[in-house]
Amino acid sequence: MSHNGFTLMEVVVVILLIGFLAVVASTRAINNNTDLIATESGLKAHLRYAQAKAMQTDTSFWGIRLNASTDEYWLFNAGLSASSAFTANRILPAGAEASPAVVNQDRIDTSAVNVDLQQIRVGGISAAQVTLTFDRYGVPYAATGTGAISFQESLADTGSPLSRTTADITITLADNKGNSRTITLANETGFVP
Repeated sequence: MSHNGFTLMEVVVVILLIGFLAVVASTRAINNNTDLIATESGLKAHLRYAQAKAMQTDTSFWGIRLNASTDEYWLFNAGLSASSAFTANRILPAGAEASPAVVNQDRIDTSAVNVDLQQIRVGGISAAQVTLTFDRYGVPYAATGTGAISFQESLADTGSPLSRTTADITITLADNKGNSRTITLANETGFVP
C-alpha cells in the first residue's frame, strides 16, 4: 500500500523552517537608518518653523543657516536694517539638542548622530555654507558662503549676496551606512514635502 503526501508534522516543520529563514533574512536585509530619518524630519521641521516665524513678523527676519563643512545648522533671527554675520543671531530650535561640545549650545550638530550634511545645492550650484531666509509671504531667499548680510526693510531690496531663489534648493543628508535622504525646498513657495 502506497502513501503519497506529507504528514501534518512534516508540513508544520517546513513552515516553521521557512518562517525562521524569513526572519533571519529580513533582519539582515534591513539597513537601520533611523538616525538619518530622524535628522531629516528635524531639519524639515526647522525649515518650516523658520518660514512660519518669518511670515508672522514684520520686525525681523527668520531663517536657517547650514554649514556642510562642519555638519551643523541653526536658526537665526536678524533685525531690520541690520547686518548679520554668518555665525551671528543663532537660535537653537525649540526642543532641539545641541552638540555637547558647543559652548554656546546654539547649533545642531548632525554628525553627533553620524549623519553628514553631504551636499547643499542652490539651484545647480553646490555650496558648503548657505543662508536660507524667508520673506513675509514665505518666499525663500538664499545666499551662499559665510559673508555678512545687511538686511534691508525688504528681502527683495537686501541684494547681494542674498537673492530670491529661482530654482529648488536641495539638502542631501547621508549616514555612515551608505544611506542618503534629500530634502527639497521649492523655489517660489518654500514648500518642504
